[in-house]
Amino acid sequence: MPLPDSIIERYADDALFASLGGFVVGIADTHNLESALTPLFGGLPKAAFYGRTIFAAELGVELGRRRCLVLRNAAVRLLDRVDTLVVDAGALLTDARTMAAVVPASGVAREPVVHHAGMLFSEDDWSSVHVHEDWSIGPPAALAPPDWRGPLRAAVDGWTGDSLLLAHRGEPVAVVHLRPALRRGADALLAAIRQSRLHFVLACDDPALARVLTAHERIAPALLADAIDGLQRHGRVVAVLSARDRVALAAADVGLGLALDPTHPPWTADILLRDDLADATFVVDACVVARQVAEQSVVLAGVGAALGAALALGGLKKTRPQQVMLATYAASVVALANGLRRAVLWPAGRPRPPSIRPRGTGSPPTSCSPAWAPAATPA
Repeated sequence: MPLPDSIIERYADDALFASLGGFVVGIADTHNLESALTPLFGGLPKAAFYGRTIFAAELGVELGRRRCLVLRNAAVRLLDRVDTLVVDAGALLTDARTMAAVVPASGVAREPVVHHAGMLFSEDDWSSVHVHEDWSIGPPAALAPPDWRGPLRAAVDGWTGDSLLLAHRGEPVAVVHLRPALRRGADALLAAIRQSRLHFVLACDDPALARVLTAHERIAPALLADAIDGLQRHGRVVAVLSARDRVALAAADVGLGLALDPTHPPWTADILLRDDLADATFVVDACVVARQVAEQSVVLAGVGAALGAALALGGLKKTRPQQVMLATYAASVVALANGLRRAVLWPAGRPRPPSIRPRGTGSPPTSCSPAWAPAATPA
């Protein structure tokens, strides 16, 4: 399916028709091909494309420095067009759990049960029974009395996720609803998405989770590939962040594969990230900067075209195409410099991952050194 035009492609189309119109007028006015070519050369959109190209090239280098693997270079040049980010919830969540809500039994004060639930609950060992004095918390199957009924049982059955039972002296006093805990770096990624003006789509089965994570739209993970196709048919350029859905990554315009399992990375992605969500945050921020560079490059191309038109005001018979091309070249050089400047200075203040240990040191791969990353050369 063809991608929708970005601001650069739209400007190039407008410049083409304007240049052709100037060429036709020049032929009619001068009856000289060389003189008529002057407005045609003056409208060339070189600067608009050069700014985006140099930014994407330097961004690819920066991704390499971050130990990410760009598998399709064209995807980096699409970041200025991306307007939708689809995130597989599995990329944001861990196997640990966090408390989502505490539902006390009828007639039980809320403050003491919330206090003891928070004291006894363990994110990493949430499925075990924890006891402190007369209070205990654990799975309903372990703490609930036989033939347990009532509002608390209904609260457990009505929750789509996991729940724990809080008991005092063996009597159930509250239900603690759980939700999967966010992976390290997820908060920063969600903040970057909110600031990026991207349409945020979360692939999960829990509507409450989509609301908590401030997603604009929720889709079922089983229908992720079909949902991506539907978004593309509505004219959206879709980036997908996932660690496991290889079909969705292949269907996306820009597939961001999170290598949570270094032994089986998602090779269908366009950009393979480490298991650190800081890399995904970096790419989301890069979409914003790429969009700004594209807009600035179009402005510079327009300035070059205006300078060319000003030079042609002296008369097409007196103005040579080489003179007008100087304005186009000057705008292109400035656009190249601006794209390179943004690509170099923007990530300068961002932390980079530590250096990868050389193979043979006996240290296993860590989150900063995936198994597919190249080894550093020993000094």
